[in-house]
Amino acid sequence: MERRLRFMEAEMLKDEIYVPEAKEEPKTMHPSEIVSYEEWEDDVTEMLENQANLLKSYLELTELNYILTHIGPILGDVDPTGGLVVITGVVRRHKCFHFEMMMWRISRGNIYYRQAVEDKILLDPATKVISGFRANVYPCPETLTERTKMMDKIDERISDLKKVLDKTKYHRCKALRTVGKQWHSWMVQVRKAKAVFHHMNLFTLDITKNCLIGQCWVPVADLKRVQDTLKLYSDEIGTNVPSFLSKTVTNLVAPTFNRTNKFTYGFQKLINAYGLYTIITFPFLFGLMFGDIGHAILMTLFALWMINIYTGFIYNDMFSIAFSIKKTYFMNTKTAAELMATDYIDIDPQSKDHRDPYIFGFDPIHFKNYSSIYLEFIPELLLVCCLFLWLVFLIYFKWFTYSARDTDSKLGSSCAPQILILFIDMVLWKSSTAIPNCDAYMFSGQETIQRVLVSVFLACIPVLLLGKPIYLNNKNKKKRKTSLAKRKSSNFRRHEEDGPQKEEEPAEEITPFSELLIYQGVHTIEFALSTVSHTASYLRLWALPHKCDLCPKTFHKLSDLDKHKDVHEGNLI
Repeated sequence: MERRLRFMEAEMLKDEIYVPEAKEEPKTMHPSEIVSYEEWEDDVTEMLENQANLLKSYLELTELNYILTHIGPILGDVDPTGGLVVITGVVRRHKCFHFEMMMWRISRGNIYYRQAVEDKILLDPATKVISGFRANVYPCPETLTERTKMMDKIDERISDLKKVLDKTKYHRCKALRTVGKQWHSWMVQVRKAKAVFHHMNLFTLDITKNCLIGQCWVPVADLKRVQDTLKLYSDEIGTNVPSFLSKTVTNLVAPTFNRTNKFTYGFQKLINAYGLYTIITFPFLFGLMFGDIGHAILMTLFALWMINIYTGFIYNDMFSIAFSIKKTYFMNTKTAAELMATDYIDIDPQSKDHRDPYIFGFDPIHFKNYSSIYLEFIPELLLVCCLFLWLVFLIYFKWFTYSARDTDSKLGSSCAPQILILFIDMVLWKSSTAIPNCDAYMFSGQETIQRVLVSVFLACIPVLLLGKPIYLNNKNKKKRKTSLAKRKSSNFRRHEEDGPQKEEEPAEEITPFSELLIYQGVHTIEFALSTVSHTASYLRLWALPHKCDLCPKTFHKLSDLDKHKDVHEGNLI
C-alpha cells in the first residue's frame, strides 16, 4: 500500500499538483480500505499508459510533419530519377557530423547529404547504420502532390491527437487532485497499519492459537493507564477475550527511561543524539562562554574532587593499578573436586561464609586483560600522538620560534611556514616547498621525523583492525579444544562406568571470526571519527580574534597580526 501511494505521489509531483496536509489525525486503516487504493492506482496507471501511447503517436506525426515541411525546398517538384534512393529521418544534432562521416565512408563518397537548419533531417541509404545512431526514419512520398496530401492528413491527425491528449491530461490531473486531497491521511493510515503489524509480529501465539502473548517494559507509574487503555479498547471492539496486562518477575536489566516534559524533551533529545560528545566538549565550551577567573577556580577545585579523588576511590584505581582497601567480599567455599566438576560456579551472596561487604567503591576484580592494552590502547595512543599530538607540538613550536622582532630574517613572521600545509604534506608523504629566502621546515630533520611518524601511524592501523580479532579467535579455538577434550574424557569415564551414552556438544558459544572483525572495525571507525571531530572542533580556536600587544587593534588571522607587528617594528626603527 505504501508503494502504491508513493507511485501516486511521484505522478502528482510530475504534474505539480498541490497535496494539502491532513487537517486531523486519521484513524488506523481498516483492511477493507485496501481495495480503494488498488482502484485508484489502476486508474492512474491506465491513464498514464494511454497518455504515453498517445504522446508517442503525436511525436511521431510531428516529426514526420517537420520532415515533409523541410524536404520540399530540397527536392523541389522534380521526381527522383532511377537509381536514386531518398531516405528521410531525424537524428540528434550533436551526432550529425559523425553520422555524415560514417555514411560517406560506407557509400565511398556516393552520397548527397543535406540537413535542415532548424530541424534534424537526414538523407541516408543505410538503415543499419541509422539504427546504430538511434535515428528515426520516416517514409517520404516521391512527388510533390503526394507530399502535400500527406501533410494535410498529418495536420488533421495531429490536431485530433492534441485534443485527445489535452482531454486525457485533464482527466488524469482531476483524478490525481482527488487522490492528493486524501494522500496525507492515507499515508498516515498505512504507516499506522504497518506499525500495528510490526508489533503484532513481536507477539507469540498461545497453546490454543486463539490469542497473542507479548512481553514489554512499562514504567510502574504508567501501569494503571496501560490497563485502562486495554480495557477501553477491548470494550469498544466488543471482543470475547479482553486484553489485559500482568506483571512478571525477571532478572533482566530494565532499559533506561527518562521521563521528560515539554521543557526537558528537547534537551533529552539533544543528549540522546550527542551525549558522549556533549560530556567531553561541554566544559571547554562553557569556559569560553563564561570566562571568569574566580568562577573557574571554584569549578576546577570541584572538578578535581569529583573526577580525581571521589571517582578514583569508587573505582579503587591509581595509575591503572587496582588497590584494595580491604579483602574482597566474595570467598571461595568450594572444594577442589567441586571446582573441577563444572566450568561454571554460582556464588551465593547471602551465604554466611562470606566476609563483610566492601567498605567503599567497587570490589576489586583482576581480569588481566592484556590484549586490550597491547592491541587497542597502545596502537590508539600511538595513532593519536603521531598525528594530532605532533600537530599540537608544531603549533607551540611555531609560537615560540618565529617572531616579528627576531633579528634573523629566517625566523621572522614572514618566513613562518603554514602548519596546515606542513601537515597536509606530511600525510601525503610530500616534501614541503620553501618560500624564497626562507626554510621549508621549522628545524633540521623535521621531514625525517614526520615520515617516521606517518610510518608508525600506518603500521598501527592493521594492528588496531586485525590484532584483537586474531588474538581472540585463536584464544577461542584453544578454549574450544580444551572444552572438547574435557568433555570427551568425562564421557569416556561415564561410558566405562555406566555403559555407552550420547556425547554432549559443548555448551559454550564461540564468537565467529567475522563478527570479531566487524566489531573491531566499528570500534576503529568510531575512534578515528571521534579523534578527527574533536581535533577539528578545537582547531576552530584559531578563528578567535587576536589582539595586538602594541596597540588596541584586533585581528582574526595570526598572519595579519604578524604583518601588523612588522609595521610597528618598522615605525619603531
